[in-house]
Amino acid sequence: MTRKEILRRMALGAAAALALALLILTLALHPSRTLIGGWYYRRNETVLDLSGEKLRSNRGLLRLNRPEKLDLRGCRLSAGELIELAERFPDCEIRCEVPVGNERIDNFSESLTLSECREELLILFPRLRTLELRDVLPEEAERSAFARRHPALTVLYTREAAAGHYFPFDCTEMDLSGCTDFRLSALARRLPEFPQLRRLVLTGCGFEQESLLLFRSDLPDIEVVWDIPLYGKTFLSTDREIDLSGQWIAKTEELEAALPCFSELETVILCNCGISDEDMDALDRRYENIRFLWEVHFGVFHLRTDTTRFLALAWENGYTWLSDEQLVPLSYCRDMVALDLGHMWFSDTTFLRDMTHLRWLILADNRIKDISSLANLQELEYLELFLCDVTDISPLLSCKNLKYLNLAYCPVKNAELLAQLPSLERLWVNGCPISYAALRTIREALPNIEINTVGEESTGQGWRKHPSYYEMRDAFGAAYME
Repeated sequence: MTRKEILRRMALGAAAALALALLILTLALHPSRTLIGGWYYRRNETVLDLSGEKLRSNRGLLRLNRPEKLDLRGCRLSAGELIELAERFPDCEIRCEVPVGNERIDNFSESLTLSECREELLILFPRLRTLELRDVLPEEAERSAFARRHPALTVLYTREAAAGHYFPFDCTEMDLSGCTDFRLSALARRLPEFPQLRRLVLTGCGFEQESLLLFRSDLPDIEVVWDIPLYGKTFLSTDREIDLSGQWIAKTEELEAALPCFSELETVILCNCGISDEDMDALDRRYENIRFLWEVHFGVFHLRTDTTRFLALAWENGYTWLSDEQLVPLSYCRDMVALDLGHMWFSDTTFLRDMTHLRWLILADNRIKDISSLANLQELEYLELFLCDVTDISPLLSCKNLKYLNLAYCPVKNAELLAQLPSLERLWVNGCPISYAALRTIREALPNIEINTVGEESTGQGWRKHPSYYEMRDAFGAAYME
């Protein structure tokens, strides 16, 4: 080492010693001040904005008396130094950036994500409401104790499900919609780590339908939701109902191929899709657990096949007759509960055979002779057949719930059979060729029955003045008639 270098170092050492001596002297002469970042501040300062000062030590800060607000954003203090300040001044509002891993986090954040449980840092986050601990899962007792120590804090113990997507280990639903950066196989390997998972959303993830079906088959206890494109529309695999009405469907192969993807499907609506009634009926019968609905057209009328009530004369088209051929499509309306086809001038009732839920039925003033189709209507309670050509009423013996029956002006030949209807309460047979013996048989079997045999009007003598009539009109949503 040269003489010049030795002298230079000695000079530097002397300067440093002088600076230290001056510092000690200054502090001795000015005990009310503290050195912070090269500047002297009064120790009794209550508010200090030191943002951007790039402090690297908390030594001068610790000499403050009772600070109320400190802004230390941009300073390079360690987590330990910040914690020391927070513990030294518990009533001081400290604004800072806390070093966590390779980043610094604003301590006024309401949420914080950590890859390890560093409980000592929480003192630095006064506004924290949610703490996420990734891949950290202490024992239940430890989790409970942690929760008791921090009652205002929501703690999420999360695990990676797929490609950086984390969820609470005890979550019941996992939403990965729109995520395309993972594989189903990788996700399947992670799912056992989420024992309480019951719903998994994979919409917009771009997987093939076949892959999703196979994936779901291995998860019987989890509802897997994904999107299914059909004829330009998009549905969810958990939809209970899909409506393709108005969409022209030349063939149903695409629709039927997609049906296994729907885990909870109950109803498919295909009104005005160009499919014939016969093909729709065949489609409906092919799938036992799925109801296919469509719109049938007959005469000037059109009804959806799940219609439960229909009153022909109430339509805006006004009065119109219906032929037997026109009424055939009505047979597909198997949910019908209340049906009024009075005064339509048809004769064939075959279309009624599958309407097994009918309770109110008006067939009055038609050319009906054969009512054998009514034998299937075991829920029937109210029936008007007046002014028809019925001679054999034996099919009604299957209608054990029938309570109100109007046969006025029907040429009935075996009326005595009505004695076998245990629920029958009102019977109108004025204008019918019924013998006194038949009436006596009925009255003896049904002593509380009300029978009307007189009067010119089919609905006279109080037929429309009884609660049963009002109940029937209410079922149709129609006004009462005199």
